Parts: sequence; structure tokens; C-alpha cells
Amino acid sequence: MLRWLQVWLSNRRAWVRVNDTCSKKRVFAQGLPQGSVLSPLLFLIYVDDLVRELS
Repeated sequence: MLRWLQVWLSNRRAWVRVNDTCSKKRVFAQGLPQGSVLSPLLFLIYVDDLVRELS
């Protein structure tokens, strides 16, 4: 499961489209994909661990 998450989150690519023109693709090494069902859950897990470390 952890390996699947690592692969899913690594080398994410995105681009911007304005009207009919697309920008070049850019690779993102960090962050969660927008619109994914898993993104809010993974964010909460991260924040929970962060709060525990800071407490």
C-alpha cells in the first residue's frame, strides 16, 4: 500500500490551459493532486502527525 502511494504521488505532471492554449507540462515533486478523493484523507493524516510532533 505504501509503495502504491509513493508511486501515485511521485512525478505528478500538470499544465495550465487558457482558452485553447496549453502551457508546457511541469513535474511536481511535492503536494497532493487536486480533486482526488484521497487528498483530504492524506492531508489529515499528515496534519495529525504534525500536531502530535509539535505538542
